[in-house]
Amino acid sequence: MSMPVFLDNCIYDHMPNGSDNEWKNYSLHPYSREANAFFPLFWLLTFKQEDIKSARFIDDFDIDNVETEIDRQECFDDFGESTFPYFIVAQAQALENLQKRKSVFLNIFGQDLLKQYNHFQEIIQRHYPNYILLRTNGLDLVEKSEQNFRDGLSAFELLEHQHCEQDHNYWENVRTEMQRYKDLNYFLQGTSYSGQGIDQQEYVENPNYVENKAVIKDLSDSIYWVLGILVGVPTVFVWFKTHSVFYALITFIILAAALSFLVIKYTSRNFHEKHKK
Repeated sequence: MSMPVFLDNCIYDHMPNGSDNEWKNYSLHPYSREANAFFPLFWLLTFKQEDIKSARFIDDFDIDNVETEIDRQECFDDFGESTFPYFIVAQAQALENLQKRKSVFLNIFGQDLLKQYNHFQEIIQRHYPNYILLRTNGLDLVEKSEQNFRDGLSAFELLEHQHCEQDHNYWENVRTEMQRYKDLNYFLQGTSYSGQGIDQQEYVENPNYVENKAVIKDLSDSIYWVLGILVGVPTVFVWFKTHSVFYALITFIILAAALSFLVIKYTSRNFHEKHKK
């Protein structure tokens, strides 16, 4: 599922406000980075908890833009006046945060990331001259999202203090998450979304990548034959009794969904048991 988030170069010190028709000017400064359904690690190094603000969902569209009038109305129907949290910080503060947190971060994750860290600092210096805006509303946000964001940023703020006890549980979870990404740079920085092909960071193989192989192959071929029979026989029986393709299809969907759920539960349990340390 696509749930994009963007790290944008922003000319405002806030999310562009559709009620003030600010998106039309915002589009003139297009540099952006993108990731799907997560915040790249380096992005969060630029922010503090105080940089979390809120905006209305409907203000993602200029109020006078006839081309997005329907989208704005649909957004209002879905969200009304409700708001969502986002991140915004001035370039100077972002660069200061990155520099202050650099030493402890590299102590935790290793000096091998120094090249990537320096490169990201250069990206912020070169392509974000005003404000850095992290747009979150592509995510499936919930009521506790803002507090979750704040809890995460508290661990990043501790990196500024050399002799302070770090949130080791948080960083262990980050390491585990990092193992899911084959391209290390994508996990750290996201990808350029400027549409100009500039600043495309090279692919870097993640040395700690752990492939998430399908575990359904834990079942033998004979089991698959049995599962096929359990789905197929009732489906054919319903068709012969009713001569209705619709009822036969419904039977097939229900049985296939139920058996798939059971198989996934069983194989997932076996997978976790085999990989317990």
